Amino acid sequence: MTEIQPEIQPEIQPGPVSKSWLLGFKDIFFTPGKIIRHAPFPVGKVAATALLMYVLSAILSAYITDSSAALRDENYLLRARPIEMAQQNGKLPKAKAEEQLRDMKQNYRFVLSTALTATLPIGAVWLLATTALVWLIQNFLLKESLTFTYTLAFVSFGNAIDAAGNLFKTILHYIAGKLWVDPSLAAFTNAYDHPFLFAFLSRVDVFIIWQYAAVALAICAYANAGRRKAYLLAAVVITIILLYFGAGAYYGASLVE
Repeated sequence: MTEIQPEIQPEIQPGPVSKSWLLGFKDIFFTPGKIIRHAPFPVGKVAATALLMYVLSAILSAYITDSSAALRDENYLLRARPIEMAQQNGKLPKAKAEEQLRDMKQNYRFVLSTALTATLPIGAVWLLATTALVWLIQNFLLKESLTFTYTLAFVSFGNAIDAAGNLFKTILHYIAGKLWVDPSLAAFTNAYDHPFLFAFLSRVDVFIIWQYAAVALAICAYANAGRRKAYLLAAVVITIILLYFGAGAYYGASLVE
């Protein structure tokens, strides 16, 4: 699906910022090795564009979900289920559970300002956190490691795949009218009985593999490393990210079960 182009030269001579850097968001999908042709990157603009893509994708997905009565109701039930489980298992007083459910029902509809203020800081923190993770791991694996700022650029390009995947999944949900119709392992899980497991498995899809494989291939093209190092870098990054989400799901389940 992705290849490092053999003709690409990883050394970038100092010079003016490339005017073709936006094409990196296109190349990341199928030819990540070609991104180096658009260097030097205006890292700040690349990161800002990636963050804008994330925010627009998240807001549009939330709006589409809210516009479907079936998805809206299913989403509410999925969010309310942990509260019900906590109350049933004696970990939350009945009056408190009823209050939380009542508040949730009044405030779970789509509101643009709320969606914007929620997604913008989360997107910024996640972009910096994943960049730090990729940067640390590639420092161990590659002889010619990248600076943090250039790692930020490559991870930002990869966010285009994440944004596209988020919209694709939302449209699929909208067409099917079901949240569990999903290109992830969540499709094989009962969301009502295991809400935290469902949330975790929804992260295990083709897009997270595609995203970090493409980022790793782009980085290794720049560092003049082979595909084997790229796939190892992607595998380690994906494993750590999934462990993080898995730990969060396990902790959440332990609070209500």
